Amino acid sequence: MRDFLPPFGAVFFCGSEVTAFHVSRKKQLGEALPESNILRSMQYMKATLIYRKTETRADGVKLDMVIWQLPSETADRSHGIKYRLWAGRAGKTLVRYDNEAGKGDHKHVGAVEMPYVWRGLEWLVADFVAEVEALK
Repeated sequence: MRDFLPPFGAVFFCGSEVTAFHVSRKKQLGEALPESNILRSMQYMKATLIYRKTETRADGVKLDMVIWQLPSETADRSHGIKYRLWAGRAGKTLVRYDNEAGKGDHKHVGAVEMPYVWRGLEWLVADFVAEVEALK
C-alpha cells in the first residue's frame, strides 16, 4: 500500500469530502483535495486478479474470463468483484457478462443487453458457461 501513497502520506475518504492527513505526524494538513485529486488518488487503489482463463473451443468459440477482487465494495459493485466474461467467434461477441463502472451487473446476448442478478461468483461463471453452451 505504501507504494502508491501520495507524498504527504495518505488520503482518507470520508463520504464526498477527502481530507489530506500526514500519517507520520498524524497531523491534519487542513486542506480538502479538489475533485481532480480524488480521482487521481482512486486510480491507485488496485484490484487483485483472482481468475483469468482464455481458451478457444473446438467449435471456434473463444472464451475470455477475467475476474478481479476490488479493494472495497462500490455502489454499483456491492459484492466487491469486477468481472468480464466474454465469448465470441471471429471477433464478434456472442455472450458477455460484465459490470463496467456505472452500469452494474449485466449481460449481453448478441446485440441485446439485459440486467444480470448477482447470486455469487460460482453462479456467475456457471450462468455464463450455460449461456455459451446454449449457443450450440
